[in-house]
Amino acid sequence: MANQDQEAYANLEQQFGPLYERSDYKRGERLKWRSFDGTIKEGTILWVQEPGIAVGRQKQHILRAQYVVEPDNPAGTMGFELVPLGDVQE
Repeated sequence: MANQDQEAYANLEQQFGPLYERSDYKRGERLKWRSFDGTIKEGTILWVQEPGIAVGRQKQHILRAQYVVEPDNPAGTMGFELVPLGDVQE
């Protein structure tokens, strides 16, 4: 892995946690999913976030594994979208 790739990998791991290896789709692959508004979107997988627990102010939240995807049309996003594994379209 080139130095720049290692740095990008480390940044993603720091932001989203360890890479989840047991997903059907992997980093760099194309993905199609149904968005919360019902539209079908496409993009490239940046990271696969493993399941875990997030601690909030009043309670813990269970996080399911999800894809971190850079959408083809990123308008209105932070440059990425979190896509639950169950929202993937074939």
